[in-house]
Amino acid sequence: MEDTPLMRTSSLLALLASAVFVTAAEDGAQIYNSLCGACHGPDGKGLNGLPPLVGSEWPKGAPARSIKIVLNGLSGPVEVAGKSYNIDMPPQGAVLSDEKIAAVLTYVRKSFANGAGPVSVDEVKSVRAATAKRVTLGPPMSCSRPIRSRRPRPCSRTSSARCTRASGRPCRTSPRSSPR
Repeated sequence: MEDTPLMRTSSLLALLASAVFVTAAEDGAQIYNSLCGACHGPDGKGLNGLPPLVGSEWPKGAPARSIKIVLNGLSGPVEVAGKSYNIDMPPQGAVLSDEKIAAVLTYVRKSFANGAGPVSVDEVKSVRAATAKRVTLGPPMSCSRPIRSRRPRPCSRTSSARCTRASGRPCRTSPRSSPR
């Protein structure tokens, strides 16, 4: 069989694509070890009661779910590999570029999700644009006290006399609340 230019070109493109995948995974390993390894562990098995990536269905499948989690964080109860976790993973979208998110997720999927396919920068850009208007409210409040408004309440007195609160301070909405 002859070696045609077309065969050489397609072989070269396949080699180039695999090299890009390996390079992205290597860069992703550095990002993973510096940001993700503290919770998920250097081996992806989870640390201190935090969820593992090894054996988890979360990094497998469509990359959009993992991209959303890295961009926007994840809070609340989740089930990973048959075990329930109550987690508060901070969002990394403001810290990591699209290229770095693609690299770290490619590494995670290659290393901990049985060789799942790479995540492209275009996929990350698309998900970032689709979730750009998402409002993150932060973790749930642990305080049991009701939140009180700091806005002044309307004065209940209708006379022109100086209105005071129970504390003795003048009412801010009273028509004559300024000191004389």
